[in-house]
Amino acid sequence: MTFSSKGQRDFERYGAIRVGTHAPAAIACAAAAQGRDSAYLRFKSRLLNTLELTVPQTAPGILINGSRWLDVGAGSGEIANYLSRKYGVRITAYDVAPPASNKWATDRRGALGAAQRLGFPVTVFDGQRLPAEENRSADAVLFNMVLHHAANSTSALLREAARVSQRWIVVLEDCDVTGDASDTVAKATLGRHRSHEPKGIFRTEAAWVALLRDSTGFALRDWGRILMQSKHQMDYQRFFVAERVEW
Repeated sequence: MTFSSKGQRDFERYGAIRVGTHAPAAIACAAAAQGRDSAYLRFKSRLLNTLELTVPQTAPGILINGSRWLDVGAGSGEIANYLSRKYGVRITAYDVAPPASNKWATDRRGALGAAQRLGFPVTVFDGQRLPAEENRSADAVLFNMVLHHAANSTSALLREAARVSQRWIVVLEDCDVTGDASDTVAKATLGRHRSHEPKGIFRTEAAWVALLRDSTGFALRDWGRILMQSKHQMDYQRFFVAERVEW
């Protein structure tokens, strides 16, 4: 991974402080990228950098071998499969549709990814409840760029996550930027959101913080920009890490 001098400064301004290493940000991200052996995983590098480099600083031990995760809204299970292979986490993937009929689980040609070619299981659920999961049976629940699709069911899903997780809830999200609509990048972002999910609800960063606290009763331990490679790339994307107060 390489940067122009300006790109490096921008990256360090927005991301490197959270990388947790004295090495340059580019080196840390390049190291984290090991094992991203498909075009899909490489495309999702900004999200994976956040999950692998940023989140563990706030949630130590979250990626240790044997920890149990739920990936809710997992699509084809590509990221769940990757985390399972790389870190040995025991991860259960859920989505509202099976991969073969899930438009978010295939590439532009309609082809399924490596996880499905390997038979990684994705359990179909109703989008609100996880009845097969017992109270506090998972170490972490992940919502990776999915809750804007859930729209008015978001609060119900977060309450269910709080029931199931014994400690962590991690949310990666596309945020509303209407307050910055005069900015060229913000205008483009608004258009992207409307075409991406016309029926979705895109909340501001502050609204997500409030919703997570109100719906889960968990404490927000950290939130901020998704790790990126330039000042404007995906500047509307945020991560949130919530922890059960008494666990």
